[in-house]
Amino acid sequence: MLRYVREDTRYLLYIYDLMKRKLLSSSTDPNCPEASLVEVYQHSYDLCMQLYQKEILTENSYLNIYGLYDADLNGQQLGIFAQSKCR
Repeated sequence: MLRYVREDTRYLLYIYDLMKRKLLSSSTDPNCPEASLVEVYQHSYDLCMQLYQKEILTENSYLNIYGLYDADLNGQQLGIFAQSKCR
């Protein structure tokens, strides 16, 4: 169902309303019931304001995917790693 909702944008406003009501009702601070909502808005704003930088692909870019870029492996070690990932 979540996949369907993600793919069908007609339900975005409905989901927004549900999430907003849930955040407002889950507030633990009686003096500021919208604190949770404000926090979510702030995180959303921070995420949207991050500068996107497209990764420049090189012949060794695949090492970043597996976290091996800084590992300084030799050819034999990379071969062993590649064999273990193919199984």
